[in-house]
Amino acid sequence: MESSKFPLDIFPKEFKEFVETFQKTNNFPIDFTAISMMYATSLAIGNTIRVRVKNSYEINASLWFVFVARSGSLKSPPIKTILKPFREVDRIHKNEYDLKLKEFEEYERKTQEEKEECFEPIEKPVRMKHLFTDFTSEKIISRMSENLRGIGVFSDEIKMWLNNLNRYSSGGDQEMWLSFYDGTEYDYDRVKGDCFVDMPFGSIIGGMTTLDFKEMYNGKLSGNGLWERFNVCVLNNLKKKYTEEEVPQELLDNWKKFIFKTLTQLQVPLDELGRPEPVKAIYTKEAIETLKKWTVINYAKTELECHEFASLYSKQEAHLHKFALCLHIMSVHCESGEVLYSIGKRTLQRAIKLVDYFENNHIELKKKDIIKKALKQLGNEQERLLWYAKLNKQFKEEEAFELYYDLKCMDRDEKDYTRSMKRWFKKEELFEKVTKKMYRKTYDIYEEDLT
Repeated sequence: MESSKFPLDIFPKEFKEFVETFQKTNNFPIDFTAISMMYATSLAIGNTIRVRVKNSYEINASLWFVFVARSGSLKSPPIKTILKPFREVDRIHKNEYDLKLKEFEEYERKTQEEKEECFEPIEKPVRMKHLFTDFTSEKIISRMSENLRGIGVFSDEIKMWLNNLNRYSSGGDQEMWLSFYDGTEYDYDRVKGDCFVDMPFGSIIGGMTTLDFKEMYNGKLSGNGLWERFNVCVLNNLKKKYTEEEVPQELLDNWKKFIFKTLTQLQVPLDELGRPEPVKAIYTKEAIETLKKWTVINYAKTELECHEFASLYSKQEAHLHKFALCLHIMSVHCESGEVLYSIGKRTLQRAIKLVDYFENNHIELKKKDIIKKALKQLGNEQERLLWYAKLNKQFKEEEAFELYYDLKCMDRDEKDYTRSMKRWFKKEELFEKVTKKMYRKTYDIYEEDLT
């Protein structure tokens, strides 16, 4: 399995052990489990707290993630496991809603005289719900106006959801979701009705196959502002292995306790008109100094890089504050000495590590485009490209010869390709000479990257 590059040390010890245990017992990729925990924390916070960056600049905790791997590579199981506490809460809310709806319907069947005899009128209930998988734009807007904390979207195959954007609304869906991400008021006007949401909140997570991602990454959604807000995690070469070990129930109970506690203790404050008015979390003086230094560097990157990377860096500032808030809530739960509405230097440094992780992921994705262009020097024959992918990072000349003939299903005496390969070894963009008959590949690629 590809080794994880996720900075697990950003988590408190309790959550770090949780991620490592699931990798050991269930084969869950570390990156997928850890990111799922960030998403779940984001959803649990919702509209209860915002980060105050400046007096006129606040950031909510909404986060968007996409997992990319080959089909059947355990993209969904980590998300589903982490989200179980929300499913449980949603079931409780559904049962309560059904009972109240039944009472309301019985009340509505009464005559006016019978209603007047009741102790108090019965209002139509509102169903509280955190997670959504299948919905229309009209329905999600309605639910957003009812669920003041916010909503979360989870899609096993997020490509379907992305493809359906604007299918019926001529561009309105993308604007709607950008509003959900930023938490800015959204006014919905349609022939069938209208709706106004003062402070929307929407976190998104889902999986996508490697092939689908390649289509979407440089496709119709690229460059529209929506796709650029997703934090993407691409894992290659994932392999399953059998294990008899079980996840200790205590770990599962502790995670459930964290989500339940966050949902219970953090309530959405309302103003005099019943609108969400999140509490403001502020940075300590030491954290502000760290933030200043990071911001100067990030602004410099934005100005120096090409448009593709400038767009990435411009979004990282918002990601940093969102990460910091989620990591802070985790720390408040697990580590003593943390003040709920005060984000310290250590938490901000952890958030910076996570920003760097996703930045490096993005850069690696762009490098793959560069690699494909470089591989054209070998020609278009699939065997040559596959040969390069299968070569060890450092290899002997003879090993390269044998591998190529194996791929061609040929013996050397049938046709001599060694001269061609020796010419390929001289292509400095692809190979580095270590010793007389030892070489090192410039790029690490996998077979799936060639499709």
